[in-house]
Amino acid sequence: MVILSKRNLVALIGITSTALIGSFAGCSGDDSSGVTNPGNDSGTVGDDGSTGGDGSKPGDGGTGSETGGPTAVKSGKVTFNQTSIAAAFSTSGTAYFYDAPAGYDADCAGFSTVSTPAAAESSCTIKVCTDPISSDAGTVADAGDAGPIVLPNSGDITLKTAVDTTGTVITANADGTYTAATGIVKLWDPNDTTADVKSNGSATSIAAFDDTGLITPGNVTTPKLGATDVSAPATSSTTFDRGTALAVTYSAGVPGTKLTVRLTTTSTTRKAIINCDFDAANGAQSIAAADLGNLDKAGAGGVTGAYSVQARSVKSTTASDFTFDVILSANDYAGSFTNGN
Repeated sequence: MVILSKRNLVALIGITSTALIGSFAGCSGDDSSGVTNPGNDSGTVGDDGSTGGDGSKPGDGGTGSETGGPTAVKSGKVTFNQTSIAAAFSTSGTAYFYDAPAGYDADCAGFSTVSTPAAAESSCTIKVCTDPISSDAGTVADAGDAGPIVLPNSGDITLKTAVDTTGTVITANADGTYTAATGIVKLWDPNDTTADVKSNGSATSIAAFDDTGLITPGNVTTPKLGATDVSAPATSSTTFDRGTALAVTYSAGVPGTKLTVRLTTTSTTRKAIINCDFDAANGAQSIAAADLGNLDKAGAGGVTGAYSVQARSVKSTTASDFTFDVILSANDYAGSFTNGN
């Protein structure tokens, strides 16, 4: 369980800038897009920790590093996306990094308890967020001596491929946020193993990193959740039974990349996330009924359901003491769902 101090709240809220546009939601916080979204707080914070502390308990205002206590969570995400639109391509690049209190989980921002039930399907993980964080820390304007917020960053981040030899750049701003790269341009051909994502690095924040040899994903066609083709232009919602395994079918994609399916139910008291990374080269998978049972009934009692289906290539990267994902993604079929039971 973690409760953020006013100062930490300000730092995390500062992340909700243009730097988060298009990060996988939901996405997945993002959550119809499948983006884990730090700062997507559906709740606020508890004890303001104004008296300081050693970080040994939530809300005491310390990081714990002075006493060997809990270690801060230093993470982030770098994403380049290519979406095919008829004969053209819509592209984007986004990035964010954060240095959060021990126990912070970006998927469960706004909740104080995170559990990870074992999944029946080996390609899937489950996360359940409960215990909404109550509000007694005031507003951002009450941050007092927090001072200017400068988020961690690794300088400008550039993607180069065999197609995009000039490079597409996500630009770092003075406050540590990033300006998204957008355009109508082709970034890659599927199965290009020469893709390179590198940063300039920051002398005062995150060192430079250079990820070479990423495999560029190809867009899978006719991806279906059950009987619903989520790639159809008119499709923005579907329904399925939580008591029955959900078939996931699609045309085989690029070997070595993933088809990521994310299902999320959200209410004011609970959030449940199922994230499945299927082999993109295998066009027939399923999500077990036992796993679906962790979701709440979407469409009833104030519970909303969101899905995202996306071909991706993901590489875990470490720079300085930050560990984060570098993601190349193709298309993003996102929408809502309801459950029949």
